Amino acid sequence: MRRFDFTVIGSSSGLEVSLNVSDAGWSVAIIEESSFGGTCLNRGCIPPRC
Repeated sequence: MRRFDFTVIGSSSGLEVSLNVSDAGWSVAIIEESSFGGTCLNRGCIPPRC
């Protein structure tokens, strides 16, 4: 089994976190069930319902 130093769940704003951790020399795994980049990047931002 492969091991990672840091795991990010969701590739939306998690991409920035994973880049910073990777630049620090850590190994990073990103878990995303859908399109890489998240909802805002691929389908347009959806405002929260109030």
